[in-house]
Amino acid sequence: MIQATYLILISGIGAAIGSVLRFGCLELASKWFGRLGDFMFLGINLIAAALAGVVYGLQPSLFANTFLASGIIGGFSTFSAPIVDLADNIRLADKRWLAIGRMFLLIIGGLLCFKLGQWLAN
Repeated sequence: MIQATYLILISGIGAAIGSVLRFGCLELASKWFGRLGDFMFLGINLIAAALAGVVYGLQPSLFANTFLASGIIGGFSTFSAPIVDLADNIRLADKRWLAIGRMFLLIIGGLLCFKLGQWLAN
């Protein structure tokens, strides 16, 4: 049995990898997609939800699940970005509904992407 200390370390290593990937995507979003770069956090979280579904569906070992799901995918995805986006834009009349819509898409889309990933893994 793998000790909790090793699982914490492997999760942290995976999270560092995922965080660097997320940061890179967010930094390059406007260069790659222009104005649509504002939706990068949404894309990142939907992709992460699908990948989490794949990992869940594959039922890997505790070690692999900790590294992939809790680590890399957890570090890649973030709920803080959409919360900050919502908080920043909810008070602006011209962006309020767009921010609420993106949050709605994140929650519903995330659940659908997770199920899709799980289905693909099976």
